[in-house]
Amino acid sequence: MNVHLHGCFAAFLASVVLGAEPVPISIVNYSKLPVHATAVPLDLGGPVRVRRTDNGASLPVTRDGLFVSLPPLGRLELVAERTDRWPEDPLIRATTNSIRNGVVRFALGKKGWTFGFDADNATLIEDGQLDFWVDDQNRGRIMNIAPEKLGLLRFADAPVEKMEVVDFAIQRTRRMGRLTVTETFELVPGAPILICRVRWQNDGDTPLWIAYVSSGSGISGRWSKQLMKGPLIERKKSPIQGDINGSETRCAWLGGLCRISMESPATGCGVGMSTLLPTPDKVGQGSMVWGCGASGFQLNFIDPEVGQFPFLVKPHDKLENGFAFLAAQTAQSVFRQTVELWRALQAKKLPKLSPPCAVFVNGEPLHMQTVSGIENCTDHKLALRLDFNKHFECRVTNATKVVANKKVLLESHQPTNATMDLNEKLRGRDEMPVVLETSPGTVVSIVETLPLAPVMLSPVADAEMTDLAAMFRWRALPMVVDYEIQMARTADFARPTVFHVTSSQDYPWYLVPDDMLPTTGRWYWRIRGVKAEVLGAWSETRAFTVNNDHEMKPLKRPLTAQSPLFTLEATRVLDYTQFQPDIPSDLAPYIGIIAEGMEGKGVPVTEFARGMEKLPYAFMLRSHWVGLADIEWLFQHVPNFVGIQGGEHLSSLYRGGEDTAYHHRLTRLCAKYGMFYQEADGTYKDDKWQELMDKEGAFVRRYGPYLVLSQKNNIIRRQFYSQSAAMGLWLGGITYQHGAWEDGGFYWQNAGFDGLGVCRGERRGVLRTMPRIFWSLVCVMGVSRGCGIYSLDGQTLMTSAKAAARNPGEDWPSAIWYDTGRTTDTFKRFVAPLIRATVQHRLIPTKEEVLQNVKLAVFNDKKITGDGTAWPHYVEYGPLYAATYGFRKMGNIDGQLWEFFPNTGRYYFIPVLPQGNEPLAPHIRNIPMSELQDVARVRALFDAAYPKWYDGDALVCRIGDTLTIQNSRENEDVTESYSVPLSANFTLRGKIAPHSYLVGKLEDQGRRFWFQTNTEYPDRDSVLNVTCARKPDCHIEPATAAKEARWDEASKTLTLRLSHEQGAVEVVIE
Repeated sequence: MNVHLHGCFAAFLASVVLGAEPVPISIVNYSKLPVHATAVPLDLGGPVRVRRTDNGASLPVTRDGLFVSLPPLGRLELVAERTDRWPEDPLIRATTNSIRNGVVRFALGKKGWTFGFDADNATLIEDGQLDFWVDDQNRGRIMNIAPEKLGLLRFADAPVEKMEVVDFAIQRTRRMGRLTVTETFELVPGAPILICRVRWQNDGDTPLWIAYVSSGSGISGRWSKQLMKGPLIERKKSPIQGDINGSETRCAWLGGLCRISMESPATGCGVGMSTLLPTPDKVGQGSMVWGCGASGFQLNFIDPEVGQFPFLVKPHDKLENGFAFLAAQTAQSVFRQTVELWRALQAKKLPKLSPPCAVFVNGEPLHMQTVSGIENCTDHKLALRLDFNKHFECRVTNATKVVANKKVLLESHQPTNATMDLNEKLRGRDEMPVVLETSPGTVVSIVETLPLAPVMLSPVADAEMTDLAAMFRWRALPMVVDYEIQMARTADFARPTVFHVTSSQDYPWYLVPDDMLPTTGRWYWRIRGVKAEVLGAWSETRAFTVNNDHEMKPLKRPLTAQSPLFTLEATRVLDYTQFQPDIPSDLAPYIGIIAEGMEGKGVPVTEFARGMEKLPYAFMLRSHWVGLADIEWLFQHVPNFVGIQGGEHLSSLYRGGEDTAYHHRLTRLCAKYGMFYQEADGTYKDDKWQELMDKEGAFVRRYGPYLVLSQKNNIIRRQFYSQSAAMGLWLGGITYQHGAWEDGGFYWQNAGFDGLGVCRGERRGVLRTMPRIFWSLVCVMGVSRGCGIYSLDGQTLMTSAKAAARNPGEDWPSAIWYDTGRTTDTFKRFVAPLIRATVQHRLIPTKEEVLQNVKLAVFNDKKITGDGTAWPHYVEYGPLYAATYGFRKMGNIDGQLWEFFPNTGRYYFIPVLPQGNEPLAPHIRNIPMSELQDVARVRALFDAAYPKWYDGDALVCRIGDTLTIQNSRENEDVTESYSVPLSANFTLRGKIAPHSYLVGKLEDQGRRFWFQTNTEYPDRDSVLNVTCARKPDCHIEPATAAKEARWDEASKTLTLRLSHEQGAVEVVIE
């Protein structure tokens, strides 16, 4: 993008044409914070010179504006006079090390660059620097391995070849092999904006890629302690400020808006940051474009065409990218200015930004100053901008007349003291200009007030609750982040316990610390907002009654091989009185609905729960900081409520602090009411599963009878290990059950899949191309492992009926149901047949049957750290899974990254024991991890323990009388084969297409073989042969699926060719 940088900043209001007579100018700072440096746009019809009225000194002025600085509450009285030409002394100065424009300055240093206002001790950013890696191939995302070991080149290691000044911009050039990299740093004349550009020029004959390493690459820096003390982030979805607390956040979770702003309330200064190029239409879920913390920031490049990394730089071609930085002061809304900056850049323009002070020309306001209040001002005319998301009162002393925006607010024959509600008088909405005029001698103050009280959400009125559930939630007040909660024994709050809370959430919460939990009996609570010395109105008073009964009860809804639970997420549903699922009645006992969202919408639990009890399904609540008192209320009042579902919060059970306190209390409440708590997660090199047992083993063992742990398949690294760890804890009796979890396409997208046979690299996949059968494939593998719960989850699961009616082409193909409850063809064709088969034919093996299949288990004796170079994702577990399950590459993308299905069923599923070297069964041998670091040795060990029992390359599992067959390839267009001896009566042979399954059961003591098969692709028939001692009876449903059913007496073989035009096919042979 070629942004034109000059002449973009026009005056805020109508221009004034300067004649022969001088024109008075007043510049006012109503704020108690300084204006470090600014350029005031003046459109006076031509060149002028400006001087002070008190001493005649001239001020610097150019066509870009009048350059001034102001102390707190300062003002300048000036006159402007016509002149023939603009002054010769330009304020923009550039060397090869620094550049300044009279408003901001930029300088290069040994540790990086600095950016701040063009004044002393006014730095905003320090140690800014660009970094990235260059590769000669597209490897997708590179994590857990040093890029230099793969031959990548790092920008930071390349020496600077040339530095020069071009059109008042600094250009710095480096050479990285065949790649020439040019950085350009440019200040916008008269504006507090820095433009940083990067150009990659491929001078060679072969392509290069700007690689996707770790979380991505771009520009990083630190906040300066001079002006960015204790910065706060301004949340993208509302103007409410939010405490950053050292965390980072990702733009893809917030609508893909490639901008962010930070500010320091202590100094009133802030920094806005925006991508320079247009925001791409698609950004991979979870892709980090910016990360901001309490100490600094990381901005990652985003390409408008391809989204996130890697970026292709074609031979003899170039690629450009960059960022814009904005400096704000005097508590101007850096959030709003950053939005303006980003919007302008999307249109290939620059924004018109108002100066951080008020400006009067000839006594009339030209620019307004954004303020949060003024104190004892005697000016008879004020030019302000007020944000009416807040509430303001205008207090006047000795006034006879007050006019705001030409509306008379007060008129009196005698000097009067009065207080006026500006929100009511002006009907102000959002940020708007206010010109306030008063009679001579009037003293004016504008103060922010808090007349509104927070709306209480939890606990509900007169709640009966356990002391562990002491947690409060309320609806936030606009632009308020500080609150005071009082809890007392009496309704007059004579001796209250007081809690002070700072939160930027739309629906804040407070968890009462363990050492301050209320004792048994009747209590009262209330809350109010606080802004510095301003105390808001109190909320209503609510009562609640506390008990300390912590006795554990048996599970209300056991999860067994005979009675599993298949859960369906209902993210979009907030009113269950209108939700009418059409799930077949025979499946209802095995269906659980995952309710969620009330806490993020401010819906009281009493409203959210209405209608749940009338539906014939189990209910669970997804809890990520839902109020514990609300959760207990659901346990008490919804008879078909059976448990809690988490998600990616396994570490919350052990990492300490408030997070662990909440999740431990949640677990204990589940135990009290006989509810199970399902947590699903994955892990990276940090090994959450092992840390859980190492740090909180005693807690897990005590409450294990209520814990159901699952591997969450969107966390694509170490998938095999997470499956094994959850299974090992279950088999060892540490946890109650384990589960299978399909995260609604996030695995597919994270693995980089884009249609059959296509892998584009991590997070480059396309959700809409996920096979509809993938839900079932995950469940089939869960059946093989003996899972008791099957979670169908994620953004593609539920879709909007109204949106689908408006535009059917945008409906998710893989969606299971609509927000009305109506199920889709995907549910009917793929999900329902498998659920019905699973429960009717009792396909899920018991724990005892699973244990019979296991010969070896693994525990980490912690004697080795593993080879992180050879096994960057699995590390110490790499040789184990390479020798058994196997890793394939898809293109040049390593299978360690995305393999989800084992490549063979020979070794069944391998339990890993985070609980340590504890026996599972007398016939099972536990192997320490230190003995499993050589692939050949591991294979020899497992080959000896698990003799080959079937032929072919398909994934085949036989557990008791249950048989499962899957194509082992996650997304390759390869048909696999199998030959499986089932009994003395049956041998099964066949081929299985991609994204297909076969589940079967030997029944009637092996005399009958039932199976169901299904595939994503209706044009691909299932072809299989069954060898029998005699010609069997064969029944196929639907009958029209039988393209061929031929018996060959000579070979004693039944050949079947089955069509999947109508979906699943069931066959009974006996």
